[in-house]
Amino acid sequence: MDGKRRTTTVLVVGAIALLSTFPLFTPSATYGPVHDLPFHIARIQSIAQGLQAGVFPVRLYAAQASNFGYPCGICYPDLFLYVPGVLVALGMHPWPAYVLFVLLVNLATAAIAAYAFSRVFCSERVGLLCATLWVLSPYRLCDVWLRAAVGEYLALAFAPLIVLGLWRVFLDEKSEPGLGWLTLALGASAVIYSHVLSVAMFLAFALLAMIPLALWRKKSGCALAIAKAAGVTVLLTAAFLVPFLDYYLHHDLGVKYFGNSAHEHSLYPLQAAVPFQAFRGSSVALGEAGDEMPLEVGIALLVVLFVSVPVCVVSSLHRADQERWRRWVVLLACSSVAVLLLTTCLFPWGYDGPLTPLKAVVDAAATIQFPWRLLGIASLRLVLLAGSLAAYAVPRMRVLWVVCVVLCVVEACYGGVSYLLNAQPLEVGQHSVAGMDIGMGEYVPIQQSKDFAQNWDSFEPVAPDAVEIGGFARTTPQETCLHVHNASDQTQRVRLPLFWHQQLQVEPSDAGATLAWDDSYAALDVAPHASLDVTVAFVEPLLWRIAMHVSALTLLALVVLSIRARGTIP
Repeated sequence: MDGKRRTTTVLVVGAIALLSTFPLFTPSATYGPVHDLPFHIARIQSIAQGLQAGVFPVRLYAAQASNFGYPCGICYPDLFLYVPGVLVALGMHPWPAYVLFVLLVNLATAAIAAYAFSRVFCSERVGLLCATLWVLSPYRLCDVWLRAAVGEYLALAFAPLIVLGLWRVFLDEKSEPGLGWLTLALGASAVIYSHVLSVAMFLAFALLAMIPLALWRKKSGCALAIAKAAGVTVLLTAAFLVPFLDYYLHHDLGVKYFGNSAHEHSLYPLQAAVPFQAFRGSSVALGEAGDEMPLEVGIALLVVLFVSVPVCVVSSLHRADQERWRRWVVLLACSSVAVLLLTTCLFPWGYDGPLTPLKAVVDAAATIQFPWRLLGIASLRLVLLAGSLAAYAVPRMRVLWVVCVVLCVVEACYGGVSYLLNAQPLEVGQHSVAGMDIGMGEYVPIQQSKDFAQNWDSFEPVAPDAVEIGGFARTTPQETCLHVHNASDQTQRVRLPLFWHQQLQVEPSDAGATLAWDDSYAALDVAPHASLDVTVAFVEPLLWRIAMHVSALTLLALVVLSIRARGTIP
């Protein structure tokens, strides 16, 4: 890339990153109802509190669940949230730290998209076109601005990297042998460290994409490359997957009892095709009145979809040297329509009939909770469709792409202004969104889903009259200290304002107090006539620490191998 093209790329990447962030450049946070901003601000504050106390990694969150020890750091990937977490720990206000984080994510999304699409379509111009359509796609902007869906918009940032990895493994005859599986492994690992539900969606559609890729592949050894990518991905993500699976399998979490609401939150036919929707509201259930948030793919991508049909019929795609592009255009157009249909109530999301295989498929698909999440997958396919058309038709269709970019920018500006006009102010102070903000309470260790607030009737230990409590304090987000004195002749139970975790330990362990489970809370069984100082600490299992070191060493090994492959070191 020469200097002029490099400058153009930097300017375009910076411009679309700023355009996709500008509504957040406000003195205080603004957000719509029932969205995720307070939840993620509390996550950032929890990470900051842990780092300030010398805890790393921060497994239990103190700024959520009123210091009851919410295991969000175990069950929800938080690697990238350490960026704003460190800033808050150093003294920055949570809101500007979050806005700076969003700006960095948007910059990364634009840069990754420009890099990946330019390699896939062998054109810097097409890469910038696709990056603009992707970064400014309405569903992604809804994730960033309105929903504050941090995990999901992080996952979408790395989606083009997975596309590039698959292309390099199956179709790119010029790339180095190890480049494809390494790109795929890095993209998949980044998605895993971003959002668990996105992992399921991306994996399902990546596996489906491999069918035509395998049929039309241009390279040998594809199966081995996919196996390498899978193995390296597991090693790179062991730091999250091992604690997550260990904790999830051994604790009775509220998320296991959430009902299937996929049917209620599916879209009406053509709802995703309505352009220029205002950025306000929330997801409204079928048949209910309410202010629906903008669930659309955007007018620019719709233009691409509609144009693809006549292009396939009358264009030079019928020439022999363009046959591969024609197949991709047809496949991407048809699959985009199919994914859009999956977001609607035309798909039997609420099926509960006698066909067991269909019910199993529907139940598995419904784990995404909201079918409109698939708008991200549909938007990505439409962006690839635009790139496939532009890769051969740029000389003839420049006016079309200029129109698409203008429509995309205008719709993004309209969405940003409508967001600012409709959003409600939320003061984000050091503790204003702490306390009981745990989202839907997915990770509270309880036997059944219920209103968690009803259990938070006390923020002090609950003890019988025979037991005196003193010196109760949380010395770190993962340690609780207290003095207990049992004046009776019987063992007495003290319930702590701390959720039960299997990894809790009592120090000293032989002092006359043992841990017990008490209706999802941690409790102490205090021996008769015992008077002692007790520390209840969350202690990571050795396996978790080993997994973290395995991931770190794997990343280091990949860096060294990449440098050696370029001939920089001997």
